[in-house]
Amino acid sequence: MSIKPATVPPPNKRARTQEALLEAALALFAEHGFDATTVDRIAEEAGVSRRSFFRYFPTKEAAFFSGQRRRLGVFRSLVASPLPGESALETVRRAILALAAVYTADREERLLQHRVIQGSKHLMAADLQVDAEWEAEIAQALRRGGCGAMPPETAAIAAGALMGMIRALLCEWYESEGRGDLVGRGVEAFALFARGFGPS
Repeated sequence: MSIKPATVPPPNKRARTQEALLEAALALFAEHGFDATTVDRIAEEAGVSRRSFFRYFPTKEAAFFSGQRRRLGVFRSLVASPLPGESALETVRRAILALAAVYTADREERLLQHRVIQGSKHLMAADLQVDAEWEAEIAQALRRGGCGAMPPETAAIAAGALMGMIRALLCEWYESEGRGDLVGRGVEAFALFARGFGPS
């Protein structure tokens, strides 16, 4: 089964400046740790002013998690366009597997970000909040799917279980230094998951 990475539009000038800030921030976070890296140092490394940094990001945390929230936006777009005959769960499955392909394509950056998170208690706590946002979006997608939509209570339970599954798969992938087949493992995990939450 071939899963294509979700498509991300090419960057414009503003996006290129933003990307330069993100690259500088991640490199500094990896070298010095998130907590010890200042906004001033990030701006200096990217060749912009402190004021310019805050035109793009309100905080260091917002910069660090901007990729996650961008991928969340891609997820919203994917689930908003179900394929003919797809159940709500199948639509979510397709979107999650497309994003797993993105993780695989961006392996080195994802591994680096994971190491930065593990080195900061502050980021570990913030990461849980990001996961909560994903869980809420998944639950909403399962509720509003045109075919096989779930009742709100069932969708909430399924979304929580899905996030547990996703976290377990990512943990396994990170421990293997990204050498595992994340998409393939996702396909296997969704097959198990669908036995309990798929359409009768």
